[in-house]
Amino acid sequence: MEMFYYRLLQYLEELKYPKDLYAGRLWDSSRPGREVDHAQYMSYKLYPYRRLPPFIAAGASLISVEMIEKLTIIARFTKYLPFDDVFYGE
Repeated sequence: MEMFYYRLLQYLEELKYPKDLYAGRLWDSSRPGREVDHAQYMSYKLYPYRRLPPFIAAGASLISVEMIEKLTIIARFTKYLPFDDVFYGE
């Protein structure tokens, strides 16, 4: 685990500690779950498109405080989706 933290700090240093950091695994061609029993079910009424917008998976993301502040402002003007990572990708 110590190596993980070292590599993370090295990564941030390479990026020169950007203020608008939003990094992680990018999902750029996901489809919404259309089956009612699907864990991430999205009806056509809620989201009528065939593909989800590109998004960073919430389980493994790195976001700066400055970016969180910007996302909080943007969220007020974005159609709500029940999955936070997809919502912020939109």
